[in-house]
Amino acid sequence: MSKRRHVHIDKKQIRALKRNIDARQIKLISALTNAADDVLLNAEANAKELAPRDSGQLEQSITASRAVYKKGVISGTVGSNLVYALRRHEEEPREGVYDKYEDGVKYTGYYVNGRGEMTRSKSKVNGFTPGRKYLENSGTINQKHWKQEMNKAITDTYKGLT
Repeated sequence: MSKRRHVHIDKKQIRALKRNIDARQIKLISALTNAADDVLLNAEANAKELAPRDSGQLEQSITASRAVYKKGVISGTVGSNLVYALRRHEEEPREGVYDKYEDGVKYTGYYVNGRGEMTRSKSKVNGFTPGRKYLENSGTINQKHWKQEMNKAITDTYKGLT
């Protein structure tokens, strides 16, 4: 003989849970976007610290966008709109010692292995030397920070979910 059991599903509690999850999803997207903004600003600062310096124009041109959430992806950019920026980032260093000519003035021995005096005087950032690959190196520095900030945003959003 089998017994029938009556299962009661409280639709109010299910709807409340769904609203809670939906609200947390909105909070999560906001928290992740804010965390990404923080990481982008750090990456911008690191890129400026690592960028080659001559006139300072390249450093001043480096900016970070705001983080954007679209179709399940959060993204942002750090970079410069100067043509020179790409060339400085990708070009192979010029080995040897070279003079600099600016406004009719010759600066003897200014460039050493592709890095000018101003760039050589900059401090290392997390073990990276200022000069070429300044954007890539800034990204490398901030990878761990990105993961930590995203994990923190997720954890904070779903704390106390019952």
